[in-house]
Amino acid sequence: MPRLSFVLLESSITLLPPRFYNSPEARSFERKFGKKPPEQVLDISFHYRIVEELGNPKLGRPDIVHLTLLSLFSLPRDLIGEIYVHTVDNKLIWVSKDIRLPKNYFRFLGLVSQLLREGRVPPRGEPLMKVVEKSLAEVVGGNLVVFDEKGRKVKLREVCELADGMFLGIGAFPHGEFSEEIVKMTKDRISILSGKTMEAYQVACLVSSACVSSFGLD
Repeated sequence: MPRLSFVLLESSITLLPPRFYNSPEARSFERKFGKKPPEQVLDISFHYRIVEELGNPKLGRPDIVHLTLLSLFSLPRDLIGEIYVHTVDNKLIWVSKDIRLPKNYFRFLGLVSQLLREGRVPPRGEPLMKVVEKSLAEVVGGNLVVFDEKGRKVKLREVCELADGMFLGIGAFPHGEFSEEIVKMTKDRISILSGKTMEAYQVACLVSSACVSSFGLD
């Protein structure tokens, strides 16, 4: 039985840039949630003006990553290959199959904050998430299939068949197109609902459900 490996691409998770540590938004977040500015993960719900000023439409939506990872980890463990999170600022994060992701969003933000500051979670012992030194291109090795509404139309069951030995790439950002760098390393672009834009977690849910059924694990 093939295993499904995923990479969330250009994921919308970054720490608050230092030049905004003294901003009203950062101070307000600290008062509400007890997180100092260097510990804050950029979130448009709380840092709207900052995200607007930075001018990158892919910033400020860590909730996308949270929901998508929760969807992927609903898969039976035996069906999960490797899972990586590639960030909008080009970090690459390995995620262990043994992790129990918090369903609470603010606990997830705390986890991401520690990860981005320390390079791993937990800080000691066997890591459950860690920033790796390899590049995305080195990890996927030319075997990247990206979900894209402009890609060729495939049936869900076909995704399960072509996934063996490949990385399935899901864009984990709110707006915009894949960067030229991602396009260049992509082997194939596929669409499961031709011409329709889907949320990242919806793609993860549909593919997960289809493959569980296809492999007789439901």
